[in-house]
Amino acid sequence: MGTGTRPQPDQARRQIPRHHKELHARQPLPDDDAASAVKSHQVEHALADINADHLHHGVLPLEVLRRFYPARGRTIRLVVAPARWREIVAWSRAAYRLSQRRACGALEVARSSVRYIGRRPPQTALRRRLREIAEVRLHYGYRRVHVLLRREGWTANHKRVYRLYRDEGLGLRRKRPKRRRAAIARTPRPTVNRPNERWTMDFMSDALGNGQKLRVLTVLDAFTRECLALEAAVHFRGQDVARVLTEIGMHRGLPPVINCDNGTEFTSRAFDHWAWANHVRLDFSRPGKPTDNAMIEAFNASVRRECLSEHYFSTVAEAQVVLRTYCDDYNNHRPHSSLGQQTPAEFHAGTKTNTDRGEAPKRVA
Repeated sequence: MGTGTRPQPDQARRQIPRHHKELHARQPLPDDDAASAVKSHQVEHALADINADHLHHGVLPLEVLRRFYPARGRTIRLVVAPARWREIVAWSRAAYRLSQRRACGALEVARSSVRYIGRRPPQTALRRRLREIAEVRLHYGYRRVHVLLRREGWTANHKRVYRLYRDEGLGLRRKRPKRRRAAIARTPRPTVNRPNERWTMDFMSDALGNGQKLRVLTVLDAFTRECLALEAAVHFRGQDVARVLTEIGMHRGLPPVINCDNGTEFTSRAFDHWAWANHVRLDFSRPGKPTDNAMIEAFNASVRRECLSEHYFSTVAEAQVVLRTYCDDYNNHRPHSSLGQQTPAEFHAGTKTNTDRGEAPKRVA
């Protein structure tokens, strides 16, 4: 028998594990903040030996720190899902050798919430269909996937689709540029009241597998959001743009106004002569202001994200086949949020009916 005093059972059970003591504290919390936040009558039973020197970001979860320790005199409101609190309770029991009752009491978590076992149906068939759609539509969010499911006859609402979409890990984070200026239109945007009233067009750049430059001409109807042309070529001239627009106009008619930027293909004499001969006014964007033609810029982003970035082109002919397939899918199958989740073709067909009745809506170009 040694002469040293034997630790009491309660003290031995509440000792901090060795691997937690070895963690270096980044920023210990002030004693006054800790004393004002933690309720002593709860901590003395469960976390009595965890003082300000031991409470740091390397030991306790961030949710616990924010819940019990205020930031400079004000309490941080924190909403954490019950599943996350179950994980924290399990961690505290394993780390500090606590019972479930003491861990829940110290963390101010209801034991019924920790012991609850969900009885939701697994939704195996719906999950499988979600994964199938996500494998084909790589950049579709849960709202657009929900529209496709409703078309197929599924009765799940958007909240269930969102929950399963998150559980399956199908969400994709998009890198969005930071806006350093207020996104306010500086000039009144013209309104369009019918199809074929205003078109908008632009060029996109890409490359073939051998490094050769590839350019894509995009043409969009500002009212119905229909993709009128996706033409690929190594280079374009003003005559080439005029030829593409003439082919569209043969079965659709030409608009009175076309929005475009100040590229050399649109400012050439040949294209200017075509516009004058066909009574088409060219509405040029201000130099350095792509937001003047924001609709085609948004469309180009969708084309690059959903088509160009997902395919590898060996020849221009191969690129043209893929672009025409995407154009057909965009017009006839892809739901559009600004059209009430209709496809552009469906919206155009409904607009023809409403126009006959004199009920055509007004849209901003």
